[in-house]
Amino acid sequence: MISYDCIWEAFLENYEVEDIDLPHPDRIPSVIQNALRLLNNRMRTKAVCNDASEMVEGLSGEDDLILLTHYIKLVQLTNSKVFYEKLYNPFAADVGVRNFKTQLDSLNNSVKEQEKLIDEIIFNAMEDYL
Repeated sequence: MISYDCIWEAFLENYEVEDIDLPHPDRIPSVIQNALRLLNNRMRTKAVCNDASEMVEGLSGEDDLILLTHYIKLVQLTNSKVFYEKLYNPFAADVGVRNFKTQLDSLNNSVKEQEKLIDEIIFNAMEDYL
């Protein structure tokens, strides 16, 4: 079992941003639950969140913690990209937003790099049965 606090602290160590860009503290459990759903889908596990005890049951160890925190980071990066696209794309030419495409490409690269890192973490965590 891994506590929500442990997960959130590990996430913050891997995702350095301004506090304004982080989810509101009331949303932390739902952010963790969303990342856990993605992790369960990818790894075909059955881990569950227990909001009463603020623990994730069915996961243990550093590999699971690292993977879960990187899924939270992937969701945050994806949400940032979508927010940027929706906010600035319609008005980019009108308000003179500079380098819209460059900023968008940078966000896309961040998302792709995070997806690649998750794949590497999964590969590294696999046990060799040969």
